[in-house]
Amino acid sequence: MVECIATHCPNLKSFHISMSQGRNVAIERELALVFRAFPHMDELTLMDRDMWRPSLVKWLRTVANRVTTLNLISYKRPFEKPKSTWLREVLCSFKHLIHLRARSAIYRFEDMDLNDMRWQHHERQVRSQGVPNRRDYPRIPSGDISIASQYIWACRGLSTLHISVIYHGSDMASLTIFGFLSKMCPQLQELHLALGMVPLSLQGGLCLLTRLEHLERLRITTSHYDYTDDTLIWLQPTVLSKTQDCTGYPHRQRQTLEAMRKLPEFLTPPDVVAAGSKLVEKGREMGMDLSKIGHADDLIEWFDDRYGLSTKAPLEKDLQHVWPKLRLLWFEFSTCGGGSNRPLEETKKVMAKVRPNVDFRLTRYHANDYKQRTFKY
Repeated sequence: MVECIATHCPNLKSFHISMSQGRNVAIERELALVFRAFPHMDELTLMDRDMWRPSLVKWLRTVANRVTTLNLISYKRPFEKPKSTWLREVLCSFKHLIHLRARSAIYRFEDMDLNDMRWQHHERQVRSQGVPNRRDYPRIPSGDISIASQYIWACRGLSTLHISVIYHGSDMASLTIFGFLSKMCPQLQELHLALGMVPLSLQGGLCLLTRLEHLERLRITTSHYDYTDDTLIWLQPTVLSKTQDCTGYPHRQRQTLEAMRKLPEFLTPPDVVAAGSKLVEKGREMGMDLSKIGHADDLIEWFDDRYGLSTKAPLEKDLQHVWPKLRLLWFEFSTCGGGSNRPLEETKKVMAKVRPNVDFRLTRYHANDYKQRTFKY
């Protein structure tokens, strides 16, 4: 059948076939046949449950230089195997990948934690609370140059990204995730993330994604919507004036960030972390500074650039909206801080004033639907 279709449609770029096969039946042979028959094919769609098979991941490496679009269709229910690293392997080897739609696929938080900030946070708990000093996950061997390329994404032209990330909700964790993504995929236009809890205040680091200047659509599915008085206020196009009252928002937030820098989990300076790190060295070769990922200094650097406290900061007359191309900003959640609809109404008012031309959505759903929403394609 494949050969017959290839004869009549030699320039086919996308091909989908559903086969009634048992779950353990290998599909590499059929995939290899399809890719040989259609030399122009650059799109691949698979069932997520098949990605846990090492033989399929091994075959994928043979088409790493051809595939520009990879879609994963979710099975009937979440097929979690958090210890799997296949998603990282794809992102770190598919140089030409442009679209990855795989929200049922889980990218491990520890694979984003390039500077081991989670362990620093754990050591603080050991000292303050006396919890067991055990490491239940391996540290990235950042001093090995052969390992470095296994954690830095090769697909610098990635335009579409749909994934899930498993982590324990905290400002440190979200700061790591958003800082990592802001460095790894600078050309991103569409981002759909499924996370546990997303802090929307400045300290949570969501603002770091504004480095993605081409972003048009941002959708985040989370179990909890955390509201504060400063929620999303960093979206406003304001800049710190030299004559501005020191009690103004930028001044207050700068003080907050300085205090955050002094917290125990952020005590190790980025330059100390970066010393001898092949990950940081490899990142610099690719035009990225990875030394501050997960650290308060990453947030402070963004803040100073945005609000006029650095030499790179724009003048007030030149200040543009963050995400100048943004068309959709969508948060899905099951619970909301404050226990009422007031936070939602307040956020909507802020967005209507700040970005009236952006399609801003807040969608609340029943907690039992969280996994279904999180993992569906």
